[in-house]
Amino acid sequence: MNLNIDDVNQFIKRVTEAKDPLVSLIKGHLYIEGSLIQLIKLGLENPDFFDPTKLNFPNKVRLACALGFIEKDEIKFLLFLNDLRNSLAHQVDKELDLNDGKRLFEMLRETKRFQFALNYHPILKSNPIFFNPDELPEIIHVCILHFVGVLEITISHFQTKGINKKTLPFTREFYSK
Repeated sequence: MNLNIDDVNQFIKRVTEAKDPLVSLIKGHLYIEGSLIQLIKLGLENPDFFDPTKLNFPNKVRLACALGFIEKDEIKFLLFLNDLRNSLAHQVDKELDLNDGKRLFEMLRETKRFQFALNYHPILKSNPIFFNPDELPEIIHVCILHFVGVLEITISHFQTKGINKKTLPFTREFYSK
């Protein structure tokens, strides 16, 4: 998945226009999975000898963390996102509910990179309540779009700077050097 800025913008538009949080969650999960595959490939010395698409989502998450591309505290968020997607995909009558969305957002809020974004991003810093926490579609949009943004910036960083610089974007260490 090699996306350019137009692809990312198109994805953001599709997710934010989706009124059904289920659609946003599933599209977001697919995008995040593709980004994890791309990061894993960046970290492999011999990518022709390993196909990360053969891994299940939890193992992609763990391998991306082991390679230093995502933070340990982001694993819980990603695995819960995957659990939600699986429960919705395999149970036709299951609906995504507000409590699931709030739980997902709380897991995201606990991550260092989201805290960094809240503290340093000009828009988020000036308006920390930037969405309605009682609207499920908005919660899902914030969770998906934040993490997609983090992954895209991380991919871009490692593609341009090389994987030797293991400091992740959206961390204090990254911006202090």
